[in-house]
Amino acid sequence: MINQAASKILLVGDLHLFARRSRGMTHWEGLPKMISESGATCCVFIGDIFDFPWARQFEKDAAVTQAALMVEELVRLFPKVTFHYLFGNHDQDPAFETELEEVRRQVPNLMNHNVSLQLGSTLFLHGDAADHREMNVETLLRRRRERAAGARHGRLQESLYRVAVALRMDEAPSWLPFFPNLVHRRLIRFIEREGIEGIQHVVYGHTHRKLEQNTDGVRFTNAGAPIGYRDYNHLTFSEL
Repeated sequence: MINQAASKILLVGDLHLFARRSRGMTHWEGLPKMISESGATCCVFIGDIFDFPWARQFEKDAAVTQAALMVEELVRLFPKVTFHYLFGNHDQDPAFETELEEVRRQVPNLMNHNVSLQLGSTLFLHGDAADHREMNVETLLRRRRERAAGARHGRLQESLYRVAVALRMDEAPSWLPFFPNLVHRRLIRFIEREGIEGIQHVVYGHTHRKLEQNTDGVRFTNAGAPIGYRDYNHLTFSEL
């Protein structure tokens, strides 16, 4: 656990940069202004900021290098702000981990995290720990690396997905009435299984559904995602 009480935290998540279906670049480009105007002392990237499996703008190696450069440039602009980068299931690529670790060595206000970050009583994690009811850290990381090792999605898959987004078919599961509670209870079980204690607030991404909800006495927050018709805004927390 990292003690960072009374901080102003800016949350950034699920931009899926480099994927054609994403509107995230506008949000990324607006980050310097938002960090400055919000007075944030801490910025948490909650995973899938970049989308390597769906990247069409660059070849894989170029996408990884460009992503690390974008993070480094932003972090260097604000030496007094602490940046936490949590990986998600679309950006936990071994090559990107290596490049981001090199950035961390050179820029002391960047910290990288595989799965979760606890600041006081708030836990930040990507959310794919809810993809299976018996998920643990070992299984989660294995699934992510298997995805990273797979082939990038081709033009046909991209076209089909864009049609699904246009028809809002990708939104259907997350809008089922039981879906948020199912996700939240799986995340609670994951937290308990990993022995993480003192959590009152869970901030996550992955489902791309913007919400603020209490489940079983725990507050859950999701910023959404700039994908298709979905709503998204960077979120700020005055304190933990």
